[in-house]
Amino acid sequence: MAGLLDYLEGIGETGATLGTGLLSGVVGAPYGLFKGITSGYYGSPEAVRIAQEEAKKFMERNTYVPRGKVAQEALQNVAQLMEASKLPPILPEAIALGSIPRQAYLAQAERRGMDLERAMAPRVERMLERGGAGADILHDLAQGTRSNVIDHPFLKPSIALSNNPYSGLSGPDKTNMSRYIKKMKDPGFAAREIMRETGSTQMTKTADTTPNIISPVDMYRGGEPLVPVAGDTTRAGVQYTNINGVPLAVPVDMQGGFQYPIIQSKIGSPNVWASLDSAAMGKQAHFNKVAEQTNLTPRGVFFSMNPKDSPDFSTHISELIMGQIPALNPSAQAFKEANAIVQSKFPNFLGFDNPGAMAQIMDKDAGQLRKQIAFAAKQKRIEQLGFPSYDDIIQAANHPMLANAKVGDSGLSTFFGLPGASLNPIAGHNTYNRGIIGAEAGSLPVSIPVQNMFPSIWQAAGLKRNKAGNLLNADEKAGVVKMSHQFQMPDQQWLDQIMPIYEAELARQRLSGGLLSSFP
Repeated sequence: MAGLLDYLEGIGETGATLGTGLLSGVVGAPYGLFKGITSGYYGSPEAVRIAQEEAKKFMERNTYVPRGKVAQEALQNVAQLMEASKLPPILPEAIALGSIPRQAYLAQAERRGMDLERAMAPRVERMLERGGAGADILHDLAQGTRSNVIDHPFLKPSIALSNNPYSGLSGPDKTNMSRYIKKMKDPGFAAREIMRETGSTQMTKTADTTPNIISPVDMYRGGEPLVPVAGDTTRAGVQYTNINGVPLAVPVDMQGGFQYPIIQSKIGSPNVWASLDSAAMGKQAHFNKVAEQTNLTPRGVFFSMNPKDSPDFSTHISELIMGQIPALNPSAQAFKEANAIVQSKFPNFLGFDNPGAMAQIMDKDAGQLRKQIAFAAKQKRIEQLGFPSYDDIIQAANHPMLANAKVGDSGLSTFFGLPGASLNPIAGHNTYNRGIIGAEAGSLPVSIPVQNMFPSIWQAAGLKRNKAGNLLNADEKAGVVKMSHQFQMPDQQWLDQIMPIYEAELARQRLSGGLLSSFP
């Protein structure tokens, strides 16, 4: 029986593009819906937005011919559902998600989003359940990453430097190749791209991160008040010696993120969270306050920060950037421009080309300097001069389960706070100088959206207004949950609303191999 793979098998084949937006839309619609289904927001308007956005991106990249009965069946469902919602069809024989006018689509998102997703879900899940190449492709699509410098399969040194680099290319692809060939004239850029094409990331396991899996039912039965504890999205317990083909001068140990309390528990440390003085004292005060109000031991719940920039404060990202400099050996001009970006805010920064800069970076109080170093590495101009690829670095540094996390995704680790405890001056983390003492308390196998993990705090935040006088948007409400010294009681009402979300996400990740226990 044919599957969604029929839509995708043409990817990577030379000359597969055809000059019609309809065919791109036919592929993009189910792809976008799949991304919505696997986004972690299944069944909500946010998933519809993701589906639309991902379909649009897909259609901008690809125009491959669709084949297969499942594809036609899926599109028929989309057409029927859109007809029911009175959205104007672009073509009578098929309605592709990307062909629906943006305003009309958004206007109907809340009413028809869940129907669209549910129509596609059985087909996607059957493909994943059967396994094989089709499931592998869908699993890869579900992971998603930031786009690398090589963001098209044909933009490779081996092709760009060949006798006929434009073979099989036309239109935008040919233009992109011309730009890439021009960039390859820079020795630093060319050297890095050759490393990236011919090498791979090398990582070794350094600590036991096996989670103690719990469920929301366990949290309900325990009855401990839930306290959001923000953390970055980086992984822990691994050491990198190479990032996508570029060797590191010194191995980099990853220590951050939700796996920190898991590792600390296994090595016999009492630490469950780490930060700098003021933040650590503030969170300990939060635990103390909750204990006084409830006469119960608080349960800290990992609360994900933004995977695109939250890791920049940690030493890991700067170490991974600086560690690639010797192998890449950028030009004097590259150093001059990169140094200028950092020194515009931190005049005392010694420079990317100065070995003494590592001591500055590793200082506990250098978080803002490290963020500026990451900012410099993110600039296209700097990357084109042969500096390390920030996209490669963040992809390696982030835990796979949090690479596409939404702010506030919660539960991959929990711990019991210790009210009244002093801070530990030995944090066991290069970025921080204080540890909060407690006991590791288990991990959910999947992340739960902030509005479902902390519904009472979220609802209260929904009544607040920002400086402009407007009600808070989702990101602003997540910020309120993170910063407030409130708590969520895991009572029966909490359990009733979280379990459908938990079970749906559990089923989705079980099919796609995305459970916490699936990763090192």
